[in-house]
Amino acid sequence: MGMIHRASSEEQLAAYRNVHEVWGGDMALEAYVQWRLNSRQHNRACCWVSTLRDGSVAASLAVYPLQFREAEGGIVPGIGIGAVHTRPDQRRRGRAEALCREVLRRSTGEAVRRALLFSDIAPEYYAGMGFALVGTQRWRCDGPDALDALAEGADASLLTAIESPAERMDLLAGSYQAQHAGRCLHLHRDPDYWDYSLDKNCGERFVEIGDGEGYALIFEDTPQGVLYPVELALRSPDDGRLPEVWRALAMRARSLGMTSLSSWLAPPPALSRRFVRGPLDKAIPMIADLATAGSPGVRGARACAFYSSDHF
Repeated sequence: MGMIHRASSEEQLAAYRNVHEVWGGDMALEAYVQWRLNSRQHNRACCWVSTLRDGSVAASLAVYPLQFREAEGGIVPGIGIGAVHTRPDQRRRGRAEALCREVLRRSTGEAVRRALLFSDIAPEYYAGMGFALVGTQRWRCDGPDALDALAEGADASLLTAIESPAERMDLLAGSYQAQHAGRCLHLHRDPDYWDYSLDKNCGERFVEIGDGEGYALIFEDTPQGVLYPVELALRSPDDGRLPEVWRALAMRARSLGMTSLSSWLAPPPALSRRFVRGPLDKAIPMIADLATAGSPGVRGARACAFYSSDHF
């Protein structure tokens, strides 16, 4: 199945060139490689490769350091697995699966407790390695009339832009911690992770809820006319307040000329009739417990909280 190991500098360059065919977009090959070499996101990861006898890179992935907070076990070390790729001429030979399994095996030996990934392919592929689904639903409110009905009675002043998120870390970190208190499992965001996250998610916007009540992280896809609520966190989580927040989000969408509100966050029950629920078709979060041999996923995985903003 080839040699599996942490990539050398030369092998990392080869892996970056390989993945250009999937994630390079319109960038020229060498410009893309340089972008990845200078990327804070990619420099945070450790590149792993599967090589052939001639030394060429057949498959690669990135391993990101993470910390998880358990409801009862405190903070435990973990990893994120991303950018899983196999060279076209080496596909359907089990190389990526073998690479993933070996990374998980070695991580377990290094006392890593959890592994997180976001699947863009059939989740069954990773389920065989012990990963369990966390979130599988997409909620949408589509059309101007539907959004207008959802926004009825909304208070436009409830949401205000946070122009400098780094200066409001007390609000962001405090709300995030309060929102997830008692959850079975979520990512622990220390100051370094928050700093990294703010830098990585520059295309998303933080808005303050009320007067320091919490925050929403949103992505405004203007070309597609869709507003995506990515995270919602309240210092005092209360379902009674959430309907007002969602109505204000709908009003914001309409004020920007958008025609859809879409999220993998479930709207409050009082508003669910305004939404259509469907399956996620990409970026499906999956989690594995590496400390319990033979026990895939984690108990209560669907109650865990991971967001698209946690992409690696």
